[in-house]
Amino acid sequence: MSENCCHGGCCCHKHGFNSMKCRLWVLIVAAELCIVSYFWDDILGDAYETGKYFNPAWLVVLICGGPLIVDGFKELFKEKRVGTSLLISVAIFACIALEILCWCGVALDGHSGGHDHSNLFSAAEVAFIMWFGELLEDFAVAKLTKKQATNNHDHGHSHAGEGKKTRIERTVDKWAGIIVPSAVVIAVVVFVLVLTVFKEDWHVALTRAMTVLVVFCPCSLVLSTPTAIVAGLRNASSKNIVIKNGSALERVAKTDVVVLDTDTDGCDLKEILARRNTEVVSFSTDADSGQKVEEIGRLKRDGRVVCYVGDSDKESAAFSAADVSMLTGSGESCDFADINLGGGTEKVDGILRFGKRVLATITANIILAVSVNLVSVVLSLFGYLDPVIGALVHNGGTILVVINSAFLLAVKKPFQSGNSRQSDLTCGK
Repeated sequence: MSENCCHGGCCCHKHGFNSMKCRLWVLIVAAELCIVSYFWDDILGDAYETGKYFNPAWLVVLICGGPLIVDGFKELFKEKRVGTSLLISVAIFACIALEILCWCGVALDGHSGGHDHSNLFSAAEVAFIMWFGELLEDFAVAKLTKKQATNNHDHGHSHAGEGKKTRIERTVDKWAGIIVPSAVVIAVVVFVLVLTVFKEDWHVALTRAMTVLVVFCPCSLVLSTPTAIVAGLRNASSKNIVIKNGSALERVAKTDVVVLDTDTDGCDLKEILARRNTEVVSFSTDADSGQKVEEIGRLKRDGRVVCYVGDSDKESAAFSAADVSMLTGSGESCDFADINLGGGTEKVDGILRFGKRVLATITANIILAVSVNLVSVVLSLFGYLDPVIGALVHNGGTILVVINSAFLLAVKKPFQSGNSRQSDLTCGK
């Protein structure tokens, strides 16, 4: 699966060969060719000797593996980096190489050589499964992104800040950049271990090494954060809460002190947040903007993550000084605040809790992605996975991450419970 796909870049393909509709037809044709490949020898019959150097599986490698191979070399020569597509391309080439060696009479698995399509099937199946997984991944991410863009447009929200990556997303991208070249090193180590420690033949060692290249790709890791962020933004938007970007949502999750613009605003909120061990600081009605900025600065110097909640654009200095800011009052612009609550302070508790839920989902996604990769490498080392099963495991891990993120779309409890709890409280009691 291409690195661009991991970063959501493939979702931008609208036309041509990379469009989802076109790739779907490609997959249908490739699936039919795979079926024909298994019966190719029977179909040829007496003409087997004259047709043995061609098999429909070659076309599967060409139409499904070809784009992956091209993307891989583009990453290498244009972007000067080793990407996921290149690793998968090397694995596909290795499968084809085994088939060619078999054709040339090199003895494999105790046989005397001769024509055997088993390795070619592996190359075709790996290419088909990875291409199919890319289509599913792009479809899921595109749906999330499209819906979020539509919701934000309906709320009159600017997209200027949407491209800003969260801190955790930048960290994950950094580690993904380390994992990709590391996969090559690990594959070489597996090859040597299988040869020297397990005393297997070279083609067995090569098969296990290329399985590592297929499974040890960071697609699911790179998708762990942006899919959860987009799902979180979309859910919040459905509750008339407009959030500028994922970075704001991440800071909301880490908030440990809430600053209110006036002492009379959010009396019920103070009691609710106190029960959740979140400190609340409020000001008198005659406090000026300078006092608020000074207090926010003091809290930040103490290492606190500050959320400022206000209802007027006249407090823009306080909004800017806080780590994350929330604007109350419907109909107001969200240009100077990170989050527009579309109402009073009754939604503050809900969005704070929901932010923690999003962060927990991201953490679960990362643990899932890393665990699948590590377990797959161990299983590949001992021969429990072949390249085809490895491709299924690779895409399966990615799909699980997307599904786990999609669960955020159905989350209602933080907002509902926050509203109900506040309606039962009375300011001053």
